Amino acid sequence: MRRAAKEIESILKGILMIGFSVQAVLGLWWMCANFNGIQYFGEPKGMLYPILYRMTGEIPQIMYVLQLAFGYLGGWRCLVRILPGKLAWWGSLVLLTFPLAMQCHLAVLPYSFVSSLFLLELTFAREALEEAPAGSLAKAGGCWLFLTLLLPEYLYLGGVPVIFALLLLIPRYWKNRRRLPGILLIPAAFLGMILGMGSLSGQENCLNRQSISQAFFSRAVWPTIWNDHYAWPEEIREKVEDRIWNVSFSEDHVERILHPLLEESFDREQIIEFYNQAALYSWRVHGTLIVRQIIWDGLGYGVTPLILPRQLEGRGYDTHSGRNYENMRNRHPLLTRWYVEYGCWWFGMMLILLLPLAAVKRLGQEPAKGFPANICAAEPCEDEACRPGGRLWLETAVLYLAAAGFLVAGYTLRGAGRMDYKYSIAVNELWLILALLFLRKGKCGDREQI
Repeated sequence: MRRAAKEIESILKGILMIGFSVQAVLGLWWMCANFNGIQYFGEPKGMLYPILYRMTGEIPQIMYVLQLAFGYLGGWRCLVRILPGKLAWWGSLVLLTFPLAMQCHLAVLPYSFVSSLFLLELTFAREALEEAPAGSLAKAGGCWLFLTLLLPEYLYLGGVPVIFALLLLIPRYWKNRRRLPGILLIPAAFLGMILGMGSLSGQENCLNRQSISQAFFSRAVWPTIWNDHYAWPEEIREKVEDRIWNVSFSEDHVERILHPLLEESFDREQIIEFYNQAALYSWRVHGTLIVRQIIWDGLGYGVTPLILPRQLEGRGYDTHSGRNYENMRNRHPLLTRWYVEYGCWWFGMMLILLLPLAAVKRLGQEPAKGFPANICAAEPCEDEACRPGGRLWLETAVLYLAAAGFLVAGYTLRGAGRMDYKYSIAVNELWLILALLFLRKGKCGDREQI
């Protein structure tokens, strides 16, 4: 049984290798074909990225080189501690050529740097749980700082890995409390720097009562705003009646058209109260529809390749996926179609293959004495980091799930019709990293190749 399991495991790992290699070839082909092109997404957001773009003379190709290099080396840094030798370099190429990531690497947008930095932050936070917490937390804090400068919302989203790493470290050092203040001081110092630059980057206003109420309103009211506005208070309805049809065309018009109209006649507290009341009314009337849309948006962010084909077919409701894809296919539509369709199909096949691969790995092992069989390596392993049920294994799982979950939830709840897969590239790449872990051979820490 064990010998048969190992034979099946070799076949499944070979399929994974071939599938990822095809993606890499298509990705490099698409990169070369589109390197001289420009995807039109408008002006880049954030504080740091426009400065970097101006420093390059506003030449897109220089930004492409920087983003590709940082994406590849950042991916290698994420994998080098968990994959042996050349497999880490090849795995980094797999992450780089993930279709949705490659689109961001060849666009004048901050999302390439953001996805790479977020993966690096998770890597450093995980390493803080393994060894040298002070140095690793400092590196994670540095990633948090640059993430916030790139996109203001990462003041909160980027803090999740650091906060959860701290929460997991505090019980370990509770008895040795002399080291605890030093560990707590490092993230506090970075938080102080981030807040100190808030007035420059604008992140101090990205989460307050008004923005939360506006997001609540957009999430619940906008999809049915034309039908529901008749139930609004008369003074509100009279003020916006002439523009409500335009507002219903795009979710951005809530902020660009509706909110300025309300500010002309009502104070901040009245606007917040109206947003909350209108949102509660829509939840009572359209609760099932809203929940369904939230679920689809969450899946769109968390497992984008499984949902993207349905969005491109016009199934579901308003997202930015169609616009993203049109920009991506502008120069080479046929090649882009092959690349994206294969990438989405392969992502689903990869997830399906992981289930039998995990099973045959367990069957093909000889469990180490006193340890349950691990699913990461083909031979017995006493490394607690990859021993299912072990403390470090569970802590790492909690850290990654929390970071990905908060990112998906944060973008999902910010409003309806705003689903944009560019925001959650790193979450989808975590699935690829999970699959790459199954290709390891030998004990953890070995440099043996597959």
